[in-house]
Amino acid sequence: MPVKMFETRSQAWREVGLEGQIAPGQARRARRARLETVVLMVLFVGVVLVYENRASLFGYHASSSPALERGVQIAATLLLLVLGWAIAREVGRALRPY
Repeated sequence: MPVKMFETRSQAWREVGLEGQIAPGQARRARRARLETVVLMVLFVGVVLVYENRASLFGYHASSSPALERGVQIAATLLLLVLGWAIAREVGRALRPY
């Protein structure tokens, strides 16, 4: 009985030769997670680049409008937090064992 305590369903499926029934769907989900990770990383870099070049892109300076600058900082921070969380989630899904 103690040996069965640590068995997973995937081990049981593997033992009866049905491993191929579960692996294709998991492999497809891992590929999709890798693709979503790349897309999210591109968005993350895009937010950083837009934030760094905000003065030349939007034509304002932080010294002329401190309230607008504070709003831009808050928005960029929130976007980076959400994107970072999503990237971490997708990396976890991509690296999940079959």
